[in-house]
Amino acid sequence: MKKIYLLTFCCFLSLTTFAQKWQISASYSIDQLQKLDELTPFGFNEIGYGYVVQSKASNYAINLGVQRQLTNRLQIISGFGYSERDLEGYFSCPVCSFTFYPLMARLSYVPFSQEEFKLRYLEIPIGIRYRLWETKLFNLSALAGLRQSFAVEKSEEIKDLNDQLLNGYAGIEIGIPFLKKFEFTINSRYQKTMSDFQKDSSFDLSLWSYSAGISYRL
Repeated sequence: MKKIYLLTFCCFLSLTTFAQKWQISASYSIDQLQKLDELTPFGFNEIGYGYVVQSKASNYAINLGVQRQLTNRLQIISGFGYSERDLEGYFSCPVCSFTFYPLMARLSYVPFSQEEFKLRYLEIPIGIRYRLWETKLFNLSALAGLRQSFAVEKSEEIKDLNDQLLNGYAGIEIGIPFLKKFEFTINSRYQKTMSDFQKDSSFDLSLWSYSAGISYRL
């Protein structure tokens, strides 16, 4: 009987230790797409008209994560997220002459009118968090990893889009513990697109991300 109690206690202790090594989190970020030096064309056809885009002022992302403690300082992090990567731009037709073709002008888009193009992704991150410094009030960590993005919604004007993107990221995070098992986190990271966003286009979805969230230690 004592052996059964001892075995039960050992199993409970193992499960408790196992649970303490895991954390779950939720966060919201404001994402600033990098500014382009020049307007970038995309969707131009053989006739010579299409769209010219710029990065939108800001987008957002919602992330749910899970972290596994490997050592006192090192965690592996994963989860999934939903991100908005909308773009702004206008219809362009350099070969069209609205003076000689008034009918085309009436039927076509108003030249240089600003439009917004929807672009949404589901994302799966995999990365590490390394704790650089820790006090009773807060801790400072470095972040690095990869995010695989899958396009789930796009405006029909965006042609030849690569439905999957691989992104690399690195950043800094500050954690503020409270209520024993909770932690409030804020971080800033740079995310670089490592695969082509679109065929025959130099447009880059690299961005700066500023995030706030809450994590809970199991």
